Amino acid sequence: MGAGPATEGDAYDAGLLFERAVTAIRAGDCDAALAALDRILREFPNTRWDHPAQYNRGVCHQRATRWPEAAEAYRAAAGDPRDASLVRDAWFRLAVVGELGAQPQWVLDATAALEARPGLSFTDRVEVLARRAAARLQQGDLGAADADAAQA
Repeated sequence: MGAGPATEGDAYDAGLLFERAVTAIRAGDCDAALAALDRILREFPNTRWDHPAQYNRGVCHQRATRWPEAAEAYRAAAGDPRDASLVRDAWFRLAVVGELGAQPQWVLDATAALEARPGLSFTDRVEVLARRAAARLQQGDLGAADADAAQA
């Protein structure tokens, strides 16, 4: 059994598929990881594995610079409240993908969602404001960018 997805006649469950996906991600084989992660989402919905599977789909797409696919996966992970830290991380990753993919609206969406979360740490708040300022600057909204930067 390799790090790739399950094959015909291979006994597996969601946990094994997830383990294989993580191994493939660490090895830099996101195609194999995506096959396993997509299989989790297809065959094991509403299990404890589908939320981190969605998040890790975003990681793979981000590594491959497939910005829309990464954004879609991170939004799906952020929309699932089962793991608050994973939700937080998904929103931050969406902001990063928005910056890298020159999509300032994604950054603004992610930072608004993060700012609305209770218990945002001081460090996270500064990062939210800085990322939002950069996105507003990219959109040409100099006044709002300056205000966010000053607040950060």
